[in-house]
Amino acid sequence: MIPTAFPEVRRAAAPGVRLIGSVGQTKDFDRQCALLGLCPTDAPDPDVNETGEVSAPLLQAGEATIEAIRHSLSPPFCGFLETGPDGLTGTGPRCIETALAGGLVLSLTATTACTLPVVELAAVAIRRRLALPDGEGAELMEICLAEAVSNAVIHGNLEIPDHLRATPRGFESFRTVMRERLCNPSMALRRIEIHVLRATSSSFTLAVSDQGRGFSLEDQLKKETRATAHSGRGLGLIRRACAQIESEDGGRTLVMTFPWLRVTAKD
Repeated sequence: MIPTAFPEVRRAAAPGVRLIGSVGQTKDFDRQCALLGLCPTDAPDPDVNETGEVSAPLLQAGEATIEAIRHSLSPPFCGFLETGPDGLTGTGPRCIETALAGGLVLSLTATTACTLPVVELAAVAIRRRLALPDGEGAELMEICLAEAVSNAVIHGNLEIPDHLRATPRGFESFRTVMRERLCNPSMALRRIEIHVLRATSSSFTLAVSDQGRGFSLEDQLKKETRATAHSGRGLGLIRRACAQIESEDGGRTLVMTFPWLRVTAKD
């Protein structure tokens, strides 16, 4: 265990979630960990109990790269937390709750979500972690994930209205606005978070969170039914593709529930 000036780190995290990487990056890093219930460690190996099972979830934090994210979404890790200029500022408590419940977690800035193949990395990890068979079910999950991430980044964190993409001229305006907002740290550093968790023995949930103003799921789904609507169609697709769709946190988190059909040894 790395020494810390804040003893509450251990108390809040035990048995808690262990965190590897970026320790000491900022003066406030230990306090951020304490508030989140994270236990900073320099031990690369997971805690293993007498039965050989990992006794405490293990997350990795640091600069977001393809390799770092891919590595952190593979056992023994259960997720990745990007550290920005202010360390873990903005990381949601849902990440810790998901990790403690045995789920998979990804917390990234809007900039990273726009520049790295986040959906592909997450989808591969989800398929592997849940042993999803190849086919329509896994493909629909990935499509829904892509739609949810796109909505969270563009409409949530960057607050760009979808109608700009309705015409070629509007699309040019959309690109200009997007570049401008990604240059604005107050928006570019907002986080998008992906949480994957087994809901029951036959279903799992995929939640995507942003730090925008939130939205009304009911109102957006109504737009999908209008022939002339240029927004809401992605949510309509998600509603048709998954077993259940809900919004939480004032419309900042979209929770999708999917059937869980696993690959078995017989398969």
